[in-house]
Amino acid sequence: TLTQFYHYRDLWKLDAKTLAWEQVEPCTKTMPSSRSGHRMVDWRGKILVFGGFYKASQDQNAIFVNDTWLYSPAHNEWRPLKFTDAPGVAKPPLRSGCVLAPCSDFSVLVWGGYSEIRCDNAVKARGKPH
Repeated sequence: TLTQFYHYRDLWKLDAKTLAWEQVEPCTKTMPSSRSGHRMVDWRGKILVFGGFYKASQDQNAIFVNDTWLYSPAHNEWRPLKFTDAPGVAKPPLRSGCVLAPCSDFSVLVWGGYSEIRCDNAVKARGKPH
């Protein structure tokens, strides 16, 4: 319905020759949480997943994330990338809908995106551009 949202955490693979879809069951139980608005990019032979949000219904505020995951097709496993939370160490804020771009120096750029912030303790939230 329009008041209930469904977010997925399943992984699918398309065979470009046969045009057949196959659901991939990773051999690790640890994997990214259900989400929408995340971004994926092919990075060094792996799939890098960043950000996104989860919102169960229109009555709830969205929960935005800025976690980063790597999926290895060769090993069929997910691995979270852990970053330091030390003061003064930069990390992109919580967001969804951003752009990821792999670079020739093996880095990945994050640009733009969207999140929500509360306004004066109101139930409604307004967007926050990044």
